[in-house]
Amino acid sequence: MIQFPSFEAAHEWCHSKGYAQAKTVRMSAATSLKTIFQSKPG
Repeated sequence: MIQFPSFEAAHEWCHSKGYAQAKTVRMSAATSLKTIFQSKPG
């Protein structure tokens, strides 16, 4: 979790390119984790 000095700073970062990238990485990581758990027997 990234710590921000203020809500404004966090809000600004949320609309930056870095946030979109991090979100995509996290989503794909979650998706692959889900796939691993589903393909695991038992």
